[in-house]
Amino acid sequence: MTVTLPKEVTVKTDSTGAPLSSVIYLSGQFSGSLPSAGVTYDTESSASNQLIIVDGSSSGYAGEFLTIRCDVPVSYTPNINDINYSASFWSSDLNNVGVLPNAYAKATFN
Repeated sequence: MTVTLPKEVTVKTDSTGAPLSSVIYLSGQFSGSLPSAGVTYDTESSASNQLIIVDGSSSGYAGEFLTIRCDVPVSYTPNINDINYSASFWSSDLNNVGVLPNAYAKATFN
């Protein structure tokens, strides 16, 4: 899954630039943190910050499953349309044939 944030919106990172597990974690019907190797945070673009999240677990997802806590400066008013999301979900059946379920995203500011 790729989440593109406006340049003004950031996430807290450790000394290596990896997002902290306290800001990107499994939620809803799941709990816990994602493997640190499964999250990439790219701030190199001049226009946006990008999170790439990979979870290779065998669990299926239905409903809320991920929380991303962002830092937004008080001088910036976020617009929900400035956050873009794309996902590629793949799972296989018993014959190792790919099955692609529908995916929907919802962003909430609070």
